[in-house]
Amino acid sequence: NVFDTAYIYNSGKSDENLGRWLNSRKLKDEVIILGKGAHTPDCYPESIRPQLLKTLSRLKLDCLDIYCLHRDNYEIPVGEFIDVLNEIRSEGLIKIYGASNWSLNRFKESFDYSKANSKNPFSILSNNFSLAEMIEPVWPGCESCWDESYREFLTKENIPIFPWSSQARGFFLKGNEVKASYHPANPDRAEQDRVWFDDKNLKRRERCFTMAEEKGFQPIEVALAYVLNQSFPTFPLIGPRNLFETESSVKSLEINLSHEDIRWLDYK
Repeated sequence: NVFDTAYIYNSGKSDENLGRWLNSRKLKDEVIILGKGAHTPDCYPESIRPQLLKTLSRLKLDCLDIYCLHRDNYEIPVGEFIDVLNEIRSEGLIKIYGASNWSLNRFKESFDYSKANSKNPFSILSNNFSLAEMIEPVWPGCESCWDESYREFLTKENIPIFPWSSQARGFFLKGNEVKASYHPANPDRAEQDRVWFDDKNLKRRERCFTMAEEKGFQPIEVALAYVLNQSFPTFPLIGPRNLFETESSVKSLEINLSHEDIRWLDYK
């Protein structure tokens, strides 16, 4: 019941289409909207409010359930972002806020600054996370929370994550059927090779296929179950293009992976 959108998606049409759908079916109180803003090159504290107001107008909503900074800007002190987010939260424009594509050091800084200044820190994280480790960023400025130190921090602080590309953009499909398509955000073979293909990820893929056969599921469903069965709260974002892909993703909820299963898949 969570829908992920952003100020820049499809030049604003993502917000508009989602808003029309919510209102035509009177679903405002039944779903959760995760909105994002302040994407590079407009990743500045002063960009947050006007973009958020525009997003709310497009969605025909008064408040966002979850708001994330879409990128980070290392030239800006973390505190300046936190100050603005606290202000708009106090005005009732957002309920909780977090960060997307932030490094562990910068994410930790939000907690240090907030504690020292009696502010609310980031409540959630929306970085990349999947069974495959992101070798190179899918897009410039992207960050993962895959490494062990990041996971330990998320577990210690019980931070929920909403990971994008939680199925590694088709890396765990049988035959790796990655095809060029009309949509510029769709993966192609060159992206797959650049972002995911190394010995460790290929070993994880091989183990995922073995476990899928043993459990009677598709590999991509086991890969999503891996994300769902972490020691910190996970709400993996998926991007199905049809009903079949939606149904396949939902099947992942039926797969319970033990700690030993996770360790076996998580080849290092």
